[in-house]
Amino acid sequence: MTIPTREIIQIMKCLFLSLRDLFTYDNEFVNRSIKEESINHRLAVYLEKNKIKFPLIKDYNVDVEYDKMADNTSEENALLIEKFGVYQKGNKKIIRPDIIIHKRYTNQSNLLFLECKKSYLNKNDRNKLQSVKRFPLNYALTFGIEYHPGKEYYRIYEQINDEYKIKKYKK
Repeated sequence: MTIPTREIIQIMKCLFLSLRDLFTYDNEFVNRSIKEESINHRLAVYLEKNKIKFPLIKDYNVDVEYDKMADNTSEENALLIEKFGVYQKGNKKIIRPDIIIHKRYTNQSNLLFLECKKSYLNKNDRNKLQSVKRFPLNYALTFGIEYHPGKEYYRIYEQINDEYKIKKYKK
């Protein structure tokens, strides 16, 4: 999905504002031994709250662990399983995104895909961030977020063209 620069700027501002809110209001929550999904939920709450400040993205949905399989045609499901499925105990299953900003029930308006970890993203996580930019999901932007509980910083894998760069930010 190709989106205008002004929309990208609004998504980026919303993301960084939401991360600032997460580490301002919920840093103690992040620093405890809380499950990653709970931290992701808090970030999604801030994304939902902040997106209304940005007119180009305010009408998009924010979802956590969203199972788009129900939204796709059989052909799209076959492609998704082929591209993103992983074997787990002999069964192939789909990988769900941690947090997304999108319009539900279509793959035509997928704005942001976030893969979030308490510590470091692994190679599979980074590959997933690259893969979801292609058909049939077509995400416009993908980022990997590392929360790093107990540290004074968090890290983001930012995609620039087809390469990711790691940037460290103060909490």
